[in-house]
Amino acid sequence: MTRLALPLRPFVRTLLERATGNFFAAYYAGVLTPVIVAVLATAALTLPLTCTAFAALHDRLRPHRTA
Repeated sequence: MTRLALPLRPFVRTLLERATGNFFAAYYAGVLTPVIVAVLATAALTLPLTCTAFAALHDRLRPHRTA
């Protein structure tokens, strides 16, 4: 997943360096960009499945009311 985001490194670094003028912040933002993209993509893929599983477990394990 991180390899797919590697082309974003120079784009983010150049954009941030032009916006702030700080080379070091732009460099480290470029280094962290693939990691952040990978974490967000993984969360976007796993959270819906996890929420569905927890909802199903909650419905199954919840005591039934007989009122």
